[in-house]
Amino acid sequence: MTDDSDLLRRYAWSQSDEAFGELVRRHLNLVYRAAMRQNGGDAHRAQDAAQAVFILLARRAAALVEHGSLAGWLHATTGHIVRNTLWDERRRQARELEATLMNSDKSATDAAPDAGLTGKLLEEALNGLGRRDREAILLRFFEERSFAEVGV
Repeated sequence: MTDDSDLLRRYAWSQSDEAFGELVRRHLNLVYRAAMRQNGGDAHRAQDAAQAVFILLARRAAALVEHGSLAGWLHATTGHIVRNTLWDERRRQARELEATLMNSDKSATDAAPDAGLTGKLLEEALNGLGRRDREAILLRFFEERSFAEVGV
């Protein structure tokens, strides 16, 4: 089984679609599930975030060849992308609400349920771990790797 750094190297140096496809196949579940937990369970936002993560991976492949475990980078990058997306969305909603209030005598209510609390707590716990522990948990439980693979 080819390791991630070899696949990244092949993609970075020869633009191998097969190598990049294998990276996506290996890590898509990790990225998608993390995005789902972090954004409150919105499947469309999770798909958009996963796509953005892999676009960024393609752009930064050469710099990540020597990174070591790709799972940690993918998880952290997913978190950054989801947080930025949610922040942009909140800003857009605030501007829309302000425009609505300016154009109407009606007052709007902010009734946003706290969706995905469990996912947020899980992400906080993962982010509180050391790099090696977090990567071991991500590989074992989110990418469903064997103990032997995690040990390597």
